[in-house]
Amino acid sequence: MKCRSALSTPRVRFGRVALTAALTLAAILPGAGLSGPQQSILPPDAAARPFLEGRSLVEKGRYREAIPKLEEALATGHETPRESFGTSRHAVDFYDPHYWLGRALMELGEDARALPHLRASAAGGQFPDRRETEDRARRIAELESREAARRPPPAREPTPAAVATPTTAPAVPTPEPRVPEPTPFVRSAATPSPLPLATVPPSLLQPSPVPPRLAGAVAALSAGDFEEVAARVRAERQRTPEARELDLLEAVALGSRYVVEGRRDPALLTTARQSLAAFRRKGGSARAEAALLSPGLRTLLEPR
Repeated sequence: MKCRSALSTPRVRFGRVALTAALTLAAILPGAGLSGPQQSILPPDAAARPFLEGRSLVEKGRYREAIPKLEEALATGHETPRESFGTSRHAVDFYDPHYWLGRALMELGEDARALPHLRASAAGGQFPDRRETEDRARRIAELESREAARRPPPAREPTPAAVATPTTAPAVPTPEPRVPEPTPFVRSAATPSPLPLATVPPSLLQPSPVPPRLAGAVAALSAGDFEEVAARVRAERQRTPEARELDLLEAVALGSRYVVEGRRDPALLTTARQSLAAFRRKGGSARAEAALLSPGLRTLLEPR
């Protein structure tokens, strides 16, 4: 009988160790053999938990804290909006991480990052009964308007050179006079630089629903002259103290100033919220509010 060589023992032992390691790895990582996209999708609870935390932070105005939570939810591979999501442990009534992440980025002024997320939310499906759908449409339109305003103006077309007229009459008989063709009019390509959203909402470009006597205050608001707005509101309040439009203009001016000045004076925000609440309490027009308050400023001034 031929004996096995002792040199084969380490090889057999190594093979057994390798097989054991492979089986152990397969037991620990059951998805190790899946393709790339399948590996990235984790159980729903892995996305539902950070999504719920991120959405709650956005609603509280803590946008920077919400961003990593919502990015964590998207990293699980669950990106499509759904009306019901998760399990009983982490149940979500409406799951849409792209919308909430885009909203947080827009409130922080990061328009270039916010717009793709809001568009991804819209591409994921339409839910007409959800308030998020209406707000998302307004935000996309607003961001696209800002993006168009930032584009450089088109190159100015050169005006055709004038035809030189001889100084002396020719010796030959003068032909019948001809009416010169009009020089084509070239529209000026100069475009005024857009003001920040917090100073001038895009809706100010439409006919204003406020009374004509407040046109001067609206013009001062569009120019970002908050002191002039305050002076005109004070003067008009002496004549008509119960005019509810004055509360709306004061809320817009103070809230815009709070944003433009880098949120340094919390008292401005507090007074602006009080003025908006007074406007609504007096039965202020929803049309006037929609015309003067951008979605971002309205969210900022909502009572906490």
